[in-house]
Amino acid sequence: MAYVDTNVILAKYFSDDTLHDKAKRFLDQGGGRKVVSPVSVVELAAVVSRLDAGIRAPKELLQESSRKRIRAIVEFLIRDCNLTVATVPARARIRFAGTILSVPLEYQRSIRLAHAFKLKTLDLIHLAYADNLRKWGHEINTFVTGDRDVLSNSEQIRVQIGIEVKEPA
Repeated sequence: MAYVDTNVILAKYFSDDTLHDKAKRFLDQGGGRKVVSPVSVVELAAVVSRLDAGIRAPKELLQESSRKRIRAIVEFLIRDCNLTVATVPARARIRFAGTILSVPLEYQRSIRLAHAFKLKTLDLIHLAYADNLRKWGHEINTFVTGDRDVLSNSEQIRVQIGIEVKEPA
């Protein structure tokens, strides 16, 4: 099973993206189950809110009011790519700066992995989410991305969390 990074999803719908052809082939092919997380949904909504004028989506979705259009397009992207949104039903309590914090489990994992990966925030959270999903019984063995920083850390990611990082193929 593959966890799909947001950049792969978006690349399918922007023909000028350098990852477009690979992303389209990967997401349109059958095969194993592909998952994203609630973090992906938030990231897609943020990107679509800024770029929805250039995205390829059904005309009726593009004619909705701004609020409805963003949600409708995000749902369309997830369904059109045959993705499953998977979640981790747990929170963590961590002591930080003298305070006990209740945080999503992926935040705790991200904090623990930051030193090893040295990635941007959302990249780190996506990887932590993929790792947590695997620990909660989802058989995630691959993280599919076009992000050069993540790809260049693929060996360290494999060693630390046991997930292979690959470009869409």
